[in-house]
Amino acid sequence: MMKVQVKSIKPSHRQNVLAAATIELIDSEGATVTVADVRIIENKLGQRWVALPSFCVSRGGRDFKYFPTVELSPSLMRELSDRVLAAFAEEGTTRP
Repeated sequence: MMKVQVKSIKPSHRQNVLAAATIELIDSEGATVTVADVRIIENKLGQRWVALPSFCVSRGGRDFKYFPTVELSPSLMRELSDRVLAAFAEEGTTRP
């Protein structure tokens, strides 16, 4: 099982994005993977969730297709989300 560590959380100026986190995934042997631009998003109902980095490809005009840059197993994504949202709540980070 990989360990998730939140390295930093910084406020975001993007619409609907409360903050962006940098996280580190650590395996049992100590090898790490760092993921930047892990977004904390809030909808109009106040529900918060975590989104991993993605990129878009134009399909012509204003039509875009988004693809994940990083994909995690459901259990690892759940752990990452729980840790990032808890760290965000602890820091009390708010929109500037």
